[in-house]
Amino acid sequence: MSVKDISSIPSEGLLPRFEEESTAPPSAGQAPGLSATGTQYRPEIDGLRAVAVVLVLFYHARFRIGGTDPFAGGFIGVDIFLVISGYLIGSILLREMGEGRFSLLRFYERRARRILPALYAVLLATIPAAWFFMLPEAMKNYGAALTSAVVSASNIFFWHEVSYDASDNLTNPLIHTWSLGLEEQFYLLFPAILWAAHRYAPRWLPHLLCGLCVLSLLLAEVLTAKAPDASFFLLPSRMWELGAGALLALDELRGRGAARPSSIFMPFMGMGAILCSVPFMAVHLHHPGLATAIPVLGTAIVIRYSGRGDPVGRWLSSRPMAAIGLISYSLYLWHQPVFAFGRLIRADEPTLSVKIGWIALSILLAIGTFLLVERPTRNRRQVSSGTIWMIALSGAVLLAGAGIAIFMGKGMPGRFPPPLDAIAKAERIEEASIFQSGKGCLNYVPEIGPCRFQGVNPAGYNLIVAGDSHARTLSNALIDRLPSAADLASLTLLNRGGCLLLPGLTRVDAMQPSCPDSYNAIRMRYLTRQPRAIAVLMMRLPVVVERSRFDNGVGGVESGEPPHISRTTGPYDRAVDDATVQSALTAMIHRLLDSGVKVVLVYPVPEMGWNIPRKLLEIARAQPSDVWQLSDQASVSRQQFRDRSRRTYALLDSLGENPGLARIYPEQSLCRSERCLSHDGTAIFYRDDNHLTREGAAHIAEAIDRTIAARWGGR
Repeated sequence: MSVKDISSIPSEGLLPRFEEESTAPPSAGQAPGLSATGTQYRPEIDGLRAVAVVLVLFYHARFRIGGTDPFAGGFIGVDIFLVISGYLIGSILLREMGEGRFSLLRFYERRARRILPALYAVLLATIPAAWFFMLPEAMKNYGAALTSAVVSASNIFFWHEVSYDASDNLTNPLIHTWSLGLEEQFYLLFPAILWAAHRYAPRWLPHLLCGLCVLSLLLAEVLTAKAPDASFFLLPSRMWELGAGALLALDELRGRGAARPSSIFMPFMGMGAILCSVPFMAVHLHHPGLATAIPVLGTAIVIRYSGRGDPVGRWLSSRPMAAIGLISYSLYLWHQPVFAFGRLIRADEPTLSVKIGWIALSILLAIGTFLLVERPTRNRRQVSSGTIWMIALSGAVLLAGAGIAIFMGKGMPGRFPPPLDAIAKAERIEEASIFQSGKGCLNYVPEIGPCRFQGVNPAGYNLIVAGDSHARTLSNALIDRLPSAADLASLTLLNRGGCLLLPGLTRVDAMQPSCPDSYNAIRMRYLTRQPRAIAVLMMRLPVVVERSRFDNGVGGVESGEPPHISRTTGPYDRAVDDATVQSALTAMIHRLLDSGVKVVLVYPVPEMGWNIPRKLLEIARAQPSDVWQLSDQASVSRQQFRDRSRRTYALLDSLGENPGLARIYPEQSLCRSERCLSHDGTAIFYRDDNHLTREGAAHIAEAIDRTIAARWGGR
């Protein structure tokens, strides 16, 4: 079927993931220019949906040109959809309420017809793919995500579980359903608010909507600074974008049918605001917030002024754009599962041609879903109201039940027979299961205090591990050795993922510190006040020093952007140099040593580039099952590790020698000859591309024990 064929299909106007009301062409017997619901058909809005869904697709594809992703801000497609949704839903609700024919049940039936059948079809298709390609830990999280998608709570689930820009989300097939949860929650609240205001205070309706928008925008600005993930995923900080569209609809309806203003310049300005936002609205910017007003206002301007013969309106209304807009909901639903499972099948970085193939497959699946699922279920003559509610309820029960079973079954590890079961276990973040008196020990929270484990020698040293997620991987291995550590009185964990212990410097995400200097000041105070303390300091410094993720040169490319490190005084500086890092390290080490704290400095852990469990599973499935157990499989060049770590080694070496300072070199335990190994044939050392498993960390813990005994033992 050609683009022309698709764009000529009569429909009710489809909206990607945010399933707004129709703006479809009128059918026989209707007033000219009006759809079945009484709204004027505006083909340029279909084109605007196409712009939005393409931006989202390219954002998730992670295209790179010259090492830079030109679509790093493509997530603003979400914001475009929100404005369109608010405009169309607002138009329909206000018109029906004004004509006295509003029915909440009919409203929800329309939503069910537009959202659920296609969503259920895609969710159902992901289950066998997840069963075959996902390791247990990822499969367990998939089960929870599946259930949350069915009960309209995906945004709440992902708020608790992930950051939207996290690299692991590239292999998360349901991360995109967060927006459906947000939209469905909007459907629960907005009609009731609008109905109450329209009935009891119609003159105050514009003021109420304006007030809600202002409050929501201010909340987004503040919440993004304090809790950026909550601000991104949750409805209160997104309501203003939907409200902007509703205000636009209210203004048009208050015009009593007057023609929309005509302008050639304004649509260009609106589209320019949208497109210019893409290269600059990278995820580390303050979003959602005041900066988000640029694409939101751009979208509102295009809706308000385009479609009156202007060039932008003609482009958006063209057959190719309308065709993409027509299938955009199904295209949005399919693209992320296709991309995610494509990345799960092969651990190597996908080439440009592979990514283009993913997009083509997504389009084909979207066309099929549109023709076979969306069109029939939206036609009341083909699918009755009773049938659509039966589909909604039975589908919810079956899919939610499947998700719960997968989650309760801990990702179904029994799917993997020996020796693949060792690979299946390797992906677990085992330190997340460490609890003490009901308190989680994954990240140190000053308000509730650190996790502290007693050793066998009350007169011995108090070992304190402080650093980021790399230091955190030592937790289980050190706890395992504590009963036999004759020189230790206790073990304390002061770690936090993504938070390097570099006083005077801070990690900046979303233009705000995610590891504020006040947090490191608390850690330093704790370290310097403990008697007989030994501080084990471990951080992933190469990614900071080199300002890049790791590329092993043979297909293993770590995804995501490097962390941004800034000084805590003065303006944010995205280019902190080696001298600044060296100064922070030196000041910290000297302060610890001057306080009587002995220091064990752990040098960089070799990075792999590949997600090792997935790479080994790929090898094992492509070849006989025991091939992965050859130790040179999924290994990287030792010389490449040395080149990558040379500047970091130099920084750590510059700290000099001191009787209270010892050094540990993971390279000595994890590398053999000219290769750095990911496993030894029985035990797997990495749970992803750079974090150690319990078995991998055991090598470092053993070296720490030996070093303490040799340098300061015998207490």
